[in-house]
Amino acid sequence: MALDSWQWLWDFEDRARREGDASRVRLATFYEIAERIPHDSPDEQLAAYEAARALAIQLGERWCELFYEHWVIEVMIFGKQQPRQALDRAVRAVFETSKPEFSAFPQRLDLQMNLASAYAVIDPIGYETELRALFAHIEAGCDQFCDGRVYYCQLWGYFLERIEDPGAVDAGYRYLEAAEESGDDHYISDAFALLCAALVEFDPTNARLQLRDLAATGEAGARREAHNRRIASFLMWRALAARWDGQESEAKRFYRQAMTLQNRLPPPRASALFGAMEFHLAGGDIEKALQICQAKIRILHAHKLTFFVADCRLKKCRLLHQLGRDISQDAKRLRRVAAKLRSKEHWEKRLGELEALAGGETHE
Repeated sequence: MALDSWQWLWDFEDRARREGDASRVRLATFYEIAERIPHDSPDEQLAAYEAARALAIQLGERWCELFYEHWVIEVMIFGKQQPRQALDRAVRAVFETSKPEFSAFPQRLDLQMNLASAYAVIDPIGYETELRALFAHIEAGCDQFCDGRVYYCQLWGYFLERIEDPGAVDAGYRYLEAAEESGDDHYISDAFALLCAALVEFDPTNARLQLRDLAATGEAGARREAHNRRIASFLMWRALAARWDGQESEAKRFYRQAMTLQNRLPPPRASALFGAMEFHLAGGDIEKALQICQAKIRILHAHKLTFFVADCRLKKCRLLHQLGRDISQDAKRLRRVAAKLRSKEHWEKRLGELEALAGGETHE
């Protein structure tokens, strides 16, 4: 039977209450305070977890220190979009939890997943070999704890989607199954988000059949947890599904709702832009898709998400090619970005294939 990875924390709190130790009770319940902070307020979330970690250090509670460090790293990667800073902390945390005093610490697994997450945002293609080995190691131990499987399925599915592996679709279904077993709205709506993106990208036939229902169900879950970034993304997928179904008035209404909500969010405001590009392409408006692509590049560049900038620049080159325009200047920009990545050869190969189709060589 899988163990509850949080039981040690509840036991810690119970012991502190029995002993009248107000500081340790506060330490144990800091997570409840942070959990009530909206997903769209990562600065506030980060401050709460850092304060909890500082208190744990002050009290000499090493397990609590690394528990809250896990959540600090989570917010840095997924809320603040700071994977390189998170990577430094994840490496140190994984090293610390390899020590004997943490042999029974359940969040050792979570911190290993933090490490995988950081690399999978920095350059999943460049670190593909190492990440596959790390994921295999994590999977071997994830069923020891009740929430280990769903977290693993989440990260594995997004990793496959980012390296353009069509297996992301099957991984998305497995993630949804694990999420529904967990009963956690956060994971359930996120699994629907992965499925929507993976189907549109890798299985357009089934996407046309399923996107409307997947996006509507996912939106309902995202609204239950007030996750506005995800709501904006689902609204955009609903816009695309309506356009596919010939419901143009409904499609435009969902599109406006998605963009309005996204523009009210704190940076980065890019969650609905992949869907927006697909929306305009479905309407045959390549020029508008190109404008959305350029807007996404600016957002990703501002947050120094180099891998995703490269991916978006390649998409821009493809759109320019579809419009019959010269791609040479954007090819140079892509090469400058790719030079910063371990996956440089991947981008060079993809760009070379596109240049061959364009009938010209732009590499100097």
